[in-house]
This record gives sequence, C-alpha cells and structure tokens, in this order.
Amino acid sequence: MSSTVLKNNVHTERITALDQLRGFALLTIFLVNLNKFGGLNLDHMFWIYSSFSLSDRLHEIIYILFGNSSRPLFAFMFGITMVIVYNHAIQRQLNPYLILFRRMFILLLIGTAHYLWIWDGDILFMYALDGILLLLFVSMPAWPLFMFGLLAMFLYQPAPVPISLFINGTNMDISDYFVILSTSNHWFLKPLTWLHPNFSDEFSEAMQHLSFFLFGMSAYRAGLFHLKHPTFKGIIGCIFLAIGVWGKYQIYTSNDFQWLNLTIIWDFSVSIGFALIFLFLSSSRFSWLVHPFAWIGRMSLTNYLMQSLVFGSIFIGGSMAALGEIAFVPPIPFAALLPIGIVFFILQIGVSKLWLKHFNYGPVEWLWRTGTYWNVSPMRRKERKTAAVRHADE
Repeated sequence: MSSTVLKNNVHTERITALDQLRGFALLTIFLVNLNKFGGLNLDHMFWIYSSFSLSDRLHEIIYILFGNSSRPLFAFMFGITMVIVYNHAIQRQLNPYLILFRRMFILLLIGTAHYLWIWDGDILFMYALDGILLLLFVSMPAWPLFMFGLLAMFLYQPAPVPISLFINGTNMDISDYFVILSTSNHWFLKPLTWLHPNFSDEFSEAMQHLSFFLFGMSAYRAGLFHLKHPTFKGIIGCIFLAIGVWGKYQIYTSNDFQWLNLTIIWDFSVSIGFALIFLFLSSSRFSWLVHPFAWIGRMSLTNYLMQSLVFGSIFIGGSMAALGEIAFVPPIPFAALLPIGIVFFILQIGVSKLWLKHFNYGPVEWLWRTGTYWNVSPMRRKERKTAAVRHADE
C-alpha cells in the first residue's frame, strides 16, 4: 500500500513540475510577443539603432532573457508531452501513433483558425507539423533522440560566421547546400496551401525547430525530471542561463561578435537554464514561487488563444488576421504595455485556478482531448468523482 502511494506521489510531483514549467514557457512567449500584440515594432539591435527610452530598455531586457528562447522552451515541453502521451497510450493498450496523429491534426486545424481569424503570429500550426514528424522518433530511447536533435540543429541553423565567410563571404544556412533539405523553395509543398496559406514557410520553421522537440523527448527519456539531487539541477541551470544570456547580449549589442550566427546555442542555453532552475525550485522549499504557474500551465492552450483574442482585438496593428479589423486602441509605449500584460497574465492565473476547482480541463484542452482519444472525458470534477465511485462499485 505504501509503495503504491509513493509511486502515485512521485507521478503527481512530476506532472506538477511539468505544468509549472509549461506555464512559465507561456509567460515567456507572451512577454516576447507583447510588443507585436500592442501594434509595436521595436528594434532588436539594442544599443545600436534603438533610442535610450524606458520602453526600449524594458524591451531589450525581455528580449535578451526570453527572445528566441521562449519558443525553444515551449518546444522542449511539447516534446516531453509527446512522450508522455505515447507512454500513456501504451499503458492503456491503445495505438499511440493513431492517438498522436489525431492530436496533431486537431492542433493543425486550431493553428490554421488561429492564424486566419485571431492572430497571424501563430505557432500552433508549426508545432503540429513538428508533432507529426516526431511520430518517426517518439519510440526511440534517449541517446538516439539526442543525436537526431544535434543533427537537426546543425542542418537547419545558420553556419558560424567564420565558416560562412570561408565559403562565400556571406552568412547562410548550411542546409542551402543540400537541395532536398533546402528551406528556401518548397515547391512540392504548394498543393498543401489549402491547409494553411503559408504552409511552405511553416514547414521551414518546423524543420528549424525540430531539434528542440527532440531534445525534450530525449531529456524525458533520460530521466531528467527524476534526478535525486535538485540542487545540482539548480547549479547547472544557472550556468546554462549565464552562458546563454551572455551570448545573447553580445549578439544584440555588437556587430563584431565573432559567433554572431550561433544564435541557436545561446537561445537554447537560456531555455535549458530556465528549465533546470524551475525543476530545482519545484522540488525545494521555494516551490511556492513557481506553484501558481501550474494552474495556467494546465490550461496553456486555452490561455495562449485567450491572449491573442484579447490583445489582437484591442490594439490597432496587433493582428493582421480577421480579428484585427475590430481593434480600436492605437499602439501605446512598451513601458505602459508591459504592466498591462503582466496584470493580464496574473488574472489568467487566477481565472485558471478558479476554473480548475470546478473542471478537470480547460475548455480548449477538453475539446483537444476529446478529439484525440475519440471519447468524451468528464468535464466537471463531480462527474469524474462519480465515475470513479461507479467504477469502484463495479
């Protein structure tokens, strides 16, 4: 009896830590997208082309911390979820590939609708494309996943400046040398534009982000979330974070940084740093600092769409999709937009907590789960308890 309880507790802690990290990843994506949500177009070459206003300074700090690192972090979590869904399907004696394919296809449809009608900065469609590609890898153990992640990273990321200059004096992707891997002209993908108007571009983005998903799957397979020494995770996380922030600072503040094009190294280093630090905090006495992120993390898809829905319909220029036509507030300085965004995110945490007191899933998560498993899951918590009692009586 005690061993069963212990196993259940370990499982619960693991899921809670993942929800917390997923919620934090949602915050980072929201903060990075906030200037676009508000109809702004702030420069990324800091201290070179931008002014010295408070808005620019705040935007620079956020971009150095989270810019181009929020997507890798969320993709890392997405890869972990793929493995969890796969494992649960195996345990329930279901076809994991059919379940994951349905799950990704539904996300493709949600991403298309999000792009066309709500916000043109959608990432869901690209993530769904990667999810379909990951069906080829999801059953692999940790080390092959890690090696394929490295291969994807080197094939679809810009070459280092010295290599690029040695080749032809310009910065370019190594993948441009391989016709079959070239992301510049996917002519064979044009018939699929019926599914998404920019399918070719989305496919290119998916291939460039594939490594992050593979690394997440590899980390979960390797037992990253079961390390016995949480302090070790925190120390390693701080090292990764410091290295990544240093590299990103050099990129965005200097034209002479020799390894300017190795953005993938610095961006993903920040992502891994935040992930390890969060895992340390979730299992320490400071867990209260990260616990609120679990509520919003459990409803990350609903809250992501809600952010686009609210800000895209308010600020002029915040969305080029159909929803942007009803916007009525002109762009405001980022220094004023940032506190509005933070307050909105805090409200989302509160609403998510209140919702999850009465329901098992967020509304979009429930629809996604229903389509994935082709079965209507109990929405209200009372229904779940009643079903559990009925099952026990039988």
